[in-house]
Amino acid sequence: MVPARVSRFRAMSPGPALLCLLIVACLAATVPAAEVGLAGTFNNWNAGDPAHRMKLVGSRLELVKIWRAGAHEFKFTYDGSWDRHLGEGDHGALVQPGRNIQLTIPTTGCWAVWLDETARRWGIERRPSPEPIALVRVRGADIGAARVELDGSGSIARDGHPIQTFTWQVAPLGDRGRHGAAVADSRAARTDLTVDVPGRYEISLTVSDGQMQSSESATAQLGFGWKCRVAPAFGDAGGNAVTPIPTLPMGGDDWGAVIALPAAGRVRVEFRPVIAAAAGGDVVSTEIDARGPGRYLACLRAAPRTIEVFDSGWHEFVYDPDSDPRPGEARLVERVELVGDFNDWQTGRTPLYDCGGRLGFRRILSLPDGLHHYKLVINGLTRIEDPSADAGLRAPDGRGGFNSGVRVGDDPASLGGPRPNEIVAAGLRHDPRRPEYFRTIGTNVAYVSLRSLAGDLSSAAVRLEPGGSLISMTRGPARQGFDYWTASLLAPAWPFQYVFEVADGEHAALFDREGLKTEMGKKQAFEGGGRPSFATPDWAKTAVWYQIFPERFRNGERSNDPPSSVPWQHEWFKPYQPRKGHPDGSRAFASGYREKGRFYEYIYDRRYGGDLQGVREKLPYLRSLGITAIYLNPVFQAPSLHKYDAADFRHIDDSLVIADSRLRLKGETEDPRTWQWSESDRWFLEFLKEAHAMGFRVILDGVFNHVGKEFWAFQDVMKHGEASRYVDWFDITSFKPFHYKGWDRDDGELPRLKHDDARGLSEPVRQHIFEITKRWMDPNGDGDPSDGIDGWRLDVASDINAHFWRDWRKLVKSINPDAYIVAELWEESKVWLQGDCFDAVMNYEFARRVQRFIVNRQKATRPSEFGNELATMLSWYEPQVNYVLQNLFDSHDTDRIASMCMNPDLEYDKANRLQDNGPKYNPAKPTPDCYERVKLAVTFQMTFLGAPMVWYGNEVGMYGADDPSCRKPMLWEDLLPYDDADERIHEDVRQHHRRLIAIRNSEPALQLGTYEQIAADDATGVFAFARTLGNDTIVVVLNNSDRAHKPRVSVPWKNGARVIRLDDPAACEVVEPPPLDPTARPRVKPVPWFETPLHVQDGRLMGVTLAPRSGGVYKRVGG
Repeated sequence: MVPARVSRFRAMSPGPALLCLLIVACLAATVPAAEVGLAGTFNNWNAGDPAHRMKLVGSRLELVKIWRAGAHEFKFTYDGSWDRHLGEGDHGALVQPGRNIQLTIPTTGCWAVWLDETARRWGIERRPSPEPIALVRVRGADIGAARVELDGSGSIARDGHPIQTFTWQVAPLGDRGRHGAAVADSRAARTDLTVDVPGRYEISLTVSDGQMQSSESATAQLGFGWKCRVAPAFGDAGGNAVTPIPTLPMGGDDWGAVIALPAAGRVRVEFRPVIAAAAGGDVVSTEIDARGPGRYLACLRAAPRTIEVFDSGWHEFVYDPDSDPRPGEARLVERVELVGDFNDWQTGRTPLYDCGGRLGFRRILSLPDGLHHYKLVINGLTRIEDPSADAGLRAPDGRGGFNSGVRVGDDPASLGGPRPNEIVAAGLRHDPRRPEYFRTIGTNVAYVSLRSLAGDLSSAAVRLEPGGSLISMTRGPARQGFDYWTASLLAPAWPFQYVFEVADGEHAALFDREGLKTEMGKKQAFEGGGRPSFATPDWAKTAVWYQIFPERFRNGERSNDPPSSVPWQHEWFKPYQPRKGHPDGSRAFASGYREKGRFYEYIYDRRYGGDLQGVREKLPYLRSLGITAIYLNPVFQAPSLHKYDAADFRHIDDSLVIADSRLRLKGETEDPRTWQWSESDRWFLEFLKEAHAMGFRVILDGVFNHVGKEFWAFQDVMKHGEASRYVDWFDITSFKPFHYKGWDRDDGELPRLKHDDARGLSEPVRQHIFEITKRWMDPNGDGDPSDGIDGWRLDVASDINAHFWRDWRKLVKSINPDAYIVAELWEESKVWLQGDCFDAVMNYEFARRVQRFIVNRQKATRPSEFGNELATMLSWYEPQVNYVLQNLFDSHDTDRIASMCMNPDLEYDKANRLQDNGPKYNPAKPTPDCYERVKLAVTFQMTFLGAPMVWYGNEVGMYGADDPSCRKPMLWEDLLPYDDADERIHEDVRQHHRRLIAIRNSEPALQLGTYEQIAADDATGVFAFARTLGNDTIVVVLNNSDRAHKPRVSVPWKNGARVIRLDDPAACEVVEPPPLDPTARPRVKPVPWFETPLHVQDGRLMGVTLAPRSGGVYKRVGG
């Protein structure tokens, strides 16, 4: 969400120099200086965060605070907005927009970040603390221990005033009657805490130097972990045979422990909760036959509770500060993390768990076979080699030092080289429990991989058993001495069995669970079909999204029009000033509404009368376009046109359905038992029923971080002050005079709902949001969610911490396991997409890559760069996440893609608002070349991996700068002509959307298939990729250049195969869906008797001709 903003300054008329000086002096005396703040990774890039505002000290600005050790990124922002900000430019200068500024805090302490606006320079200085500062560490909480170490020894004293006393307090959060927590010595700097009930606890430390004191609190989830024991299978596994083994989180609700076995034999492995009452006191155990001495990973799976044991595919990283050979001061370790080739060398992704005591810092990672290099990062700053790593595997880091190395799995050098017509059995590996070899994408869809010694196999295929289809596998690039063969499967049943058929020249064999077989006897098939670590909705993997801003989509009912609703065709930039006595049928004319002044002074008050009746009226249009899922911008009661300023989450806005129906309700409170259904609410539920019957999924915009000033509970606070029963719902900073924290600014239009570090939102707000969630997901409360919405889009999701979202997700999935949760997050968001918070994000990173490749001119990325950027983006998330990301170009918060093409080479969503940050932005109608680029982008969008999303009107060529001009009224044929002749429907753009969507809906390979880049020619601008599911492959070729080309890309089809171009109207026609099946969508099918010039020769696709800025979609039809 980007709220509407109005320029604060007007142009000054020219005059004599003296007059100008007087005016400037007057402004300096009367206009307050701009507020400068820091927005960065430390505050979720919140430009209006009051905790990070700077103060003027002498000639420069400063922010003095306690900073935790670590590395951060940030920018300087002005007046709580991104309209004006400073980033890093060349040679250390600060410029707009600039790059993210790197902020490194070497040790926790009091630091001043300063800014010299005149010199455009900044810096950081250590400062003495003006008071003692309590700092809390809870060592062992990362692993859910029941006994943890409380460490306040890092607390900071004032100069010359040592800390004299430490006082610890512990309180449970939630049910206070069930806990038992004991602090060994509540007045020691370091002490132990033991809990006997698992839960979340608030741990407070107060320090005093005899004159001043301070306190700090931390929250920790304690007692939810597990302990592992191993004993001989015939012994007492629950006795004292073996000391408990450190057990660490493995992701999701999985846990792992590394067990060292001295010899081969049968052993019993068991996991017990660290507190017997946790998890029902269940003990989970299994017996295994160890093949020999060595280290094994025992993994406790979450659902169902089972144990799996692995001899490869993992590594345990351990760092013990006490054994670090570096100088003593380097051992003041607050946190440790890994950076390596397995996480793109990125900090913040892979922390080691602080296990406390002698266990140090640990992390078990599942890793693919091969040699991996990495470093440890201490306190977010210092990169070091792992003192415990094998020195023989280290490698130069390019900076005069070395990276540590760890080998997972076999060393190919120990297997010898490939030999003609002979398969090296030891080089073959497949383990369906490991994600590098088997990944569940969705119901009946999986990726399967097989490893072989590099250059050993000539072919590989996977056969479904018993006696099922044979699916060819594709060999990818060799990696560290091995080839990896892959296939995507659409299995007829789940789970399913399979074997591999492999060949090296004339030698063919079968590979199954028992190994390589040349005799085709009884098969010991692999079994696939296990659940992924977390699931995402299957329907969202095949969805084609359409985002609707209801007030601007269609006016379907004039009786609900607000008084300022102008005619739909009214010229956008022209003030509404109708001639007296010439009625135009609008509500604005009847009410006497008139516009005057500058455009940005009246445009946010203007309405067009769009409503949900208009959406309902146009469901057949969306069906014909091929849309299967609808995202509605906010529809809850609110005064603004965008409705991000909610007045009531309980009700649908009456201006979008039935005027004033909410006013007829009486007696509602925060108690859900008092809630009623307005006529608008009931109408909306009927709309959902009709949309579902037509095959649409519908999600709503959940704006749970803030509300509007008209929100019913906030109105009560304004009326009753401290006596209001809703005073704990908001961050009220003062009652007399009345002040509060707002999302847009303090005392702004968007009061922020009260946050809570431990639970995300304050308890009464949490409960209200939970009840709202239930209301719209299962309206009649019968346990069947089919009458409710299908999910949520979450506004400014990162502004609320993960504690809330984890609990909220559990509620959502308990109501409807198939519900879809997508967050507004603008950057890489791996930490949010691990199965405990969100299913997906609005994929603005996709949009950035498309902008740089297709939109830009002087700053355009080359095809090879584009391919690398896509590969990096796909590596961030699990496959089941990639398939449900909303791949968009633009939205209500950006300029439209057609206008982006008129304004190339800008940073995405920057300098695109005419009223403030983009005065040079060109708002004119896009050129024909721009629309060719749009169509090329659509070809890519509809064929790439992920769920494409169309911002309403893009399909008819709508254009506009960022808010408000990206929110113009939709163009409809029955309303032509519009007052502005440039506002017209581009039929070629619409038909291109319709055809490409039909292609996507026709080809499962484009919905669920793998993605493989097959060409990136920087000389010609050609980029090509393949989407494969089973034996079906779709090849997509893009010509992103100003010249026609005849590319000959490599394809996986046999020589002589006939190929058709699916996006060629001469070769394929779009077929309307059957009228009796409202859930069906248009499809494409080949034109009978069409003679295709396309064929395969020497492994390349021949006969392709691509016009400038165009793409082609190709499929094999024979041979």
